[in-house]
Amino acid sequence: NFHRRVYAESMKHRVSGFATCITTIAVVLTAGVSAIAAADDAVRFARQYGSAMVLQHGAEGATVWGYAPPGDTITVTVKKEVSEVALKAVQTMTNSDGTWHTTLPPQPPTTDGSTYTVTAQGSGGVATLTDVVFGDVWVCSGQSNMDHPMTSIINATEEINAAEKFASTVRLMMVKHVVSYQPTVELDEIPELETSWTRTSNVTVSNFSATCFLTGSTLQSHLGYPVGLVDSSWAGVGITPLSSYASCGRCGVDASIGCSENKDVPQNATSVYNTMIAPLHSTTIAGVLWWQGEASGAGCPQQHVNSSTATYYCLWQSMIQDWRARWQRQSNTGADVPFGFVQLEPTANPSIRWDETAHRISTPNSCLPKVFMAAALDFGDTVAGVHTRYKRPIAERLALSARAVAYNESVYYTGPVAAAASTSPDGTVTVTFDSASPAGLELRGAGGFSVCSMKNAALCYEWSNDVLFVNATAKISSSPQNNEVVLTLSSDDQKKMASLGGVGLVRYEWASLPCNWPALEDCAIYSKEGGLPAPPFMIGVGANSPISPPPCIPPL
Repeated sequence: NFHRRVYAESMKHRVSGFATCITTIAVVLTAGVSAIAAADDAVRFARQYGSAMVLQHGAEGATVWGYAPPGDTITVTVKKEVSEVALKAVQTMTNSDGTWHTTLPPQPPTTDGSTYTVTAQGSGGVATLTDVVFGDVWVCSGQSNMDHPMTSIINATEEINAAEKFASTVRLMMVKHVVSYQPTVELDEIPELETSWTRTSNVTVSNFSATCFLTGSTLQSHLGYPVGLVDSSWAGVGITPLSSYASCGRCGVDASIGCSENKDVPQNATSVYNTMIAPLHSTTIAGVLWWQGEASGAGCPQQHVNSSTATYYCLWQSMIQDWRARWQRQSNTGADVPFGFVQLEPTANPSIRWDETAHRISTPNSCLPKVFMAAALDFGDTVAGVHTRYKRPIAERLALSARAVAYNESVYYTGPVAAAASTSPDGTVTVTFDSASPAGLELRGAGGFSVCSMKNAALCYEWSNDVLFVNATAKISSSPQNNEVVLTLSSDDQKKMASLGGVGLVRYEWASLPCNWPALEDCAIYSKEGGLPAPPFMIGVGANSPISPPPCIPPL
């Protein structure tokens, strides 16, 4: 059920509490902002803060904020719930618009099972959050494959019951589907929550994003400290409604109409961003997880496949830059906050998969620094179609990439990445892979490859027109590094390529239904270590290839 309404009401803060150990910290107010003040002038936290939540640990300190009577003196206190050791206390004044805002002193992640009480106290009363822990907070967004709940996946009952073991270490919050066409100010709270912060249980996790929970809980098992997950996704909503006016404008998208024909959900640019993303920028986080968004991209003008004028190419990079800048400015979140995504699954437009890597095969790269990905092209689903039910293995790939890129662990995570292609006098083409894993390549099939002539290479790269390609058969070469694949053409196709200047471009798994669909994990090329698939690609042949990716979207 999709909700089409603007929601702006004040919510009485639920106050609960119990005492013990004090760590009281200064409240530093942010001037010159506008927000919805508490209707009853009571002291309260903004709606995205709640009991049982995770606050971001780390050297910068977590941002917290809320509402109180203008001019009131507010004291924010953090208390460990099993101690009575007092530390320090500092006070300050509430802004004229009724907002207060502070950064907590840096806290380490909670590893000993402790919990905290956080209070905000002034003449208008006291607001209390209990059962708070410090850890990493990840925001999960996108459309249906991020939105689909735990009840929709393979082995749902077993997965939901197994989630109970994360009761104290993975905390959940769901943002309600609400639309607003009014741009937000920097301190606007979430209009409405589907569920406030809660511990994981077989009840609370059932309707929570499966990809978000499975990725977050996999990370928690490796980190050993709490993880907070914010599900702010909406099935069918594309990238433009989840982007700001400024972000859309950089890509030539009319912010008043967006560019999708999906009328079942809001597609006006920024309409969902205003309510479900923008208010979260004032909350300190560890990173963002994303899946899909192509409901906008596929409907936008797609002048070229391999050009910076391809609209999703621009929207994707622009949105990441914009979100990062706003999170840094509003909440002490790092300027290069990690951003992870699942590359589009089978049934999707292969050109959008290419846009997701900024036409550079894999991430991170020069256009998408500190961005990590998980391939999903080998998890087709004949029952659920685009909404593949195989969320567990995909989430494990995403968590593996997060460990490498977000947490700087030395783990193999990319899968084989095509680095170069060359021709031989016998008419074969050799593709060399970087990141093939220490054990090298594994060939699971001979298909998936096609080639285009040197004469038409630029045209093939720009438009990826199937008519100009011929299929090639793959085998692993005998190179000592086991990182090369040799492609063979039929005799007729060899003659055709020779008449057009030879092979100029190689393309891999470029299809809406790639990898011998609907077979599972059946692409042609995998790493022997970890069984990770090579991402789809197009790559020029030879040192003098006319093929090069388009420029990155300029940084903000």
